[in-house]
Amino acid sequence: IERFSPDTLFALREAYTMQLSLRELTGNINPAERSIFRDIHVAPSLSARSLATRVREYLGVSIEDQISWSSAEAAFKKWRDAVERVGAFVFKRAFKQTGIDGFCLPDPEFPVIVINNKAQFTRQTFTLFHELAHALFATGGITKSDDGLLQHLRGRSLAMETAANRVAHEVLVPDDDFSRSFSGGRVDERLVESLADRYKVSREVILRRLADEGFVNSSDYGKWTARWGSSNRTARGKGGNYYATQGVYLSKQYAEVAFAHFYSGKLSVEELAEHLHVKARSIPGIEAQLFGTGS
Repeated sequence: IERFSPDTLFALREAYTMQLSLRELTGNINPAERSIFRDIHVAPSLSARSLATRVREYLGVSIEDQISWSSAEAAFKKWRDAVERVGAFVFKRAFKQTGIDGFCLPDPEFPVIVINNKAQFTRQTFTLFHELAHALFATGGITKSDDGLLQHLRGRSLAMETAANRVAHEVLVPDDDFSRSFSGGRVDERLVESLADRYKVSREVILRRLADEGFVNSSDYGKWTARWGSSNRTARGKGGNYYATQGVYLSKQYAEVAFAHFYSGKLSVEELAEHLHVKARSIPGIEAQLFGTGS
């Protein structure tokens, strides 16, 4: 933790205050109709593949839905919405520290996931499910862009990171469909890109899957990922609309809880702004961005 920048430490503290706000606003009861964290029990004997299957079934997203999505950006938005509907609160921000993709703060009622908005959408999606796995394991975690971090971990930390990676891979690229889509043969970049486009994931996710199943050796895996370099790491910005940015950063479920208290007269505009971590004068613009309305 001593290697985290002040901005990363601030992000951790800010996420914790969001959890405290949720406790205060909801009477410590998650407003989601269903909670994946209550309904899926992660036993030590449960394999990553079995857990991924349960997660996907619980989210109710079919492979047909997934492959029909128009882009990686659309896919991330759909996955984020599905995860939020079952009890998680997914925020985004731009991290100043290089190499931080996101983190989670686990909690039985209010697990918070924070994702780096600077990352490519395929990476954001992977981070979402990596951190969801951590929350299901009831362990905190910070996802870094450099997969080489695993080489420096030992014991339980290594086991948790490896399992979280495995769950994310299996959720996003289901075994049955992958087996139908790729039944063996020559692996080249065109194949990897085609499969990545099918599932709306990064090339690295597909290559990792092929490597795990013995179709790509570790030497070639390292060469390919090194050649691709940082192309999947940084997203292109779309300009500086403050209200649009805040609308993307805020967890929609969190915002709905906070605005509901404001609408019912339980919060003043100043108190609402404090819960949303914005200035009071920004509330109308953020409200219009989130809900298509404003005052």
